[in-house]
Amino acid sequence: MIDMKNKILDSILSETHVLNMGATKLVIYHGGTWVGNCYDGCMTKWVHIPRGLSYDALVKLVQDVAKVDAATYNLELCSLTYTNSGTTRPRIENDNDVSYIMDEDKLLPEVFVTVSAKVATDLCGSIPILYPIVCNDEIIDDQENSQSSDTDNRDDSSIPDVDRGSHEDEDCNHGMGSGSVFPLAYGFGNIKDERSWTWFLNELKNAIGSPEDCMILSDCHLGIKAAMEKMYPKVPHGYCVFHMAKNIKNDYKRKDVSHLFKQAWKAYQKSDFKEVMLEMMKVNRITFEDLMNVRPEKWSHAYSPIRCYRLMTSSIADSMNSCLVHARQMPITTMVKFIRDML
Repeated sequence: MIDMKNKILDSILSETHVLNMGATKLVIYHGGTWVGNCYDGCMTKWVHIPRGLSYDALVKLVQDVAKVDAATYNLELCSLTYTNSGTTRPRIENDNDVSYIMDEDKLLPEVFVTVSAKVATDLCGSIPILYPIVCNDEIIDDQENSQSSDTDNRDDSSIPDVDRGSHEDEDCNHGMGSGSVFPLAYGFGNIKDERSWTWFLNELKNAIGSPEDCMILSDCHLGIKAAMEKMYPKVPHGYCVFHMAKNIKNDYKRKDVSHLFKQAWKAYQKSDFKEVMLEMMKVNRITFEDLMNVRPEKWSHAYSPIRCYRLMTSSIADSMNSCLVHARQMPITTMVKFIRDML
């Protein structure tokens, strides 16, 4: 037993010596999106690389890891820097940037990857519009690789109190012509993830099919996004602007940014939207880029793929959830009867 331990120790020391001499470990985060300075919904890959790695070699490595077609997509590589004044995410654009993140004094070199289409519709004149591609088709389960959960508690679709009592607009009063809510379907699940949302949307599709000229609105939960791509790939999927506004308020803590976002999503004319987003770019470039990466057709009136009128929130679902606060504590059969009686 002692000999075996010594052999393992010698092996570890030998590998460490080799790494110190000419190689190091690099962590590549890919398949996620930036929300402020947080990289959400990503997968992780550990790789061994030479210390003198060039920028071009790093790009090729990332393309292989993230399975990105260089002819179709662009890569944006970033690192995270922590200072007394806060967190920044400088871009990695040349050999000097690569050398900096590979500095021997750094404990763990990291690269964060954003994938965007090379050909994109320029919604704001000369402003580049990035369309992020989330990679959900790779399961990494070896000892060094891990995939983060797609559960984003910041965008919980059961949250009934998004800025409760602070809605200044009539936009939250959605429902049928009589002013009442018309629940189309509801389901029960023990966890909200891609699998449960796929099941729910599959049952919904079996019940109502794929209606034309409709749009499904939800929060920004990654499980819903993935399930929509599977079950309703041709149905437009939008994001609730009240949930987005709450995230922007929490992430950036700036009233001017929140106000500009509100102006942007409410604008019906593309020219008005463009004007507001140009102002957003001047005020806070990171917020502007994050919103454009989400894609304006997901949250704005001006670029909605269907006639959404004023409906750009999931307030109907939130209203339903508000009515079920106490019912959630009931046995499942009792809760079903409660819901049926309520409807």
